[in-house]
Amino acid sequence: MLSTYSGREVHVITLREEKILKVLESSIEISKFDPSQKDVSREVRFKTTAIWDTGASSSVITQEVVSALSL
Repeated sequence: MLSTYSGREVHVITLREEKILKVLESSIEISKFDPSQKDVSREVRFKTTAIWDTGASSSVITQEVVSALSL
């Protein structure tokens, strides 16, 4: 079961399963963000599955995401 909460400065995800999971996955939408733009346009969204790695020392995105969002 996946539940979420977003407050003013807090974003929380809770995932409950009956067994120990090797990988945590959730459906997400990703969009570009340019803080220099006053009109924040998030029209281009890319739907994908996120893999959560709580012990990672770095983060990566796939070429598919880069291409879809013209990054």
